[in-house]
Amino acid sequence: MCARGQAGSRMLSVWSGLTAPSKERTLELLEHLEWEELHLRLPSDWNDGLEALKEGFDLDSVVEEMSDLGVIRLPEDAQVVRSWRPFLEGIWDLAGEREVHCFRDPFSFSHQRQIALDLASESIKARLGHLDIAAWKELLREDIHLSISDSALEAEVLARSAGDEVACVDLSAETEQILAREGFQVRRVMIDGDELPLSKLKREMLILESGGEEVPDSLLEQGIMEHLDFLKVLLSANTFDEACLIWCSDGHRERNGS
Repeated sequence: MCARGQAGSRMLSVWSGLTAPSKERTLELLEHLEWEELHLRLPSDWNDGLEALKEGFDLDSVVEEMSDLGVIRLPEDAQVVRSWRPFLEGIWDLAGEREVHCFRDPFSFSHQRQIALDLASESIKARLGHLDIAAWKELLREDIHLSISDSALEAEVLARSAGDEVACVDLSAETEQILAREGFQVRRVMIDGDELPLSKLKREMLILESGGEEVPDSLLEQGIMEHLDFLKVLLSANTFDEACLIWCSDGHRERNGS
């Protein structure tokens, strides 16, 4: 692996949440930290859209154009756009002449989108009383393995293109570890530490399987039930952001015995 500025390159890794307020806090953080270029874990075929935003086009028109071209799929990608809106609208005044790029593989993004749709279908079945543990396990493992392969690919892309003072938003822990082994000085800053149920379940599955242990059906069932509880909150909330706020609040955890 060969990096443009690998020896002594410093990488600020900012972990944000899935909501617009989290992305707003990420933007505020970057305003007060040193970096020479910025890499976002969004599909690389969004880079033309970033250039249009930099030139002053409004986000809605850019999203419409990208949707017409098939780069963005609506409504499937609507929440991604909503969560990133404040960041993508505000980064340009902050960035000035500094470069901003997306680095995620578009095919991986599309693959994960399909997994999410399949999980949504399984969620509907589970809410109707048909919980297929085997189907859930297969889809979650597919998602985990996709993330692992993404990490190696994304580390290679960043190592090849990154300069000496880099900031990245939403790198995985695995990508950080690979880059650290390649000589990058990685510093992580967490904007949000809360996990939604499926993210927590996938993390627990990865830990068990990495240690050579089987993932018990009881763990899967518990994680799926928590996910269905979150979906109830989502259906009663006005927005996804509001649902996340309610779910991650201490009061909600106490009411649900967690």
